[in-house]
Amino acid sequence: MKVLGIGKGERNGMWQGGLSSLPYPLAFDCNLKERIRKRDGRCCAICNRSEAEFAKRLFVHHIDGNKDNNNEDNLQSLCPHCSGRLHGVQARGWKQRLQMGRYHLVSLTPEN
Repeated sequence: MKVLGIGKGERNGMWQGGLSSLPYPLAFDCNLKERIRKRDGRCCAICNRSEAEFAKRLFVHHIDGNKDNNNEDNLQSLCPHCSGRLHGVQARGWKQRLQMGRYHLVSLTPEN
């Protein structure tokens, strides 16, 4: 299924110069990710749903989008649903909101 208005690579409005294809640094390892999940109570920072609801581990997300910034204040746990929406077409404006509020974003509906 093709979604209109969404291109690949440079034609996509979310294009960041190919940054997503860069590898993660060695410091972004399983131990760090597990510390973040435990710190966040194994709940998604956006919708607050628990890891148990998904039968898989939560993703650990870089709030500022910089894979090299592994400061724990820049990392948060996200469920598959919220991670997908955050990195998808509906992500416009969410990076700034997450950086300002970091946690407890209760809705993925943009505020006008």
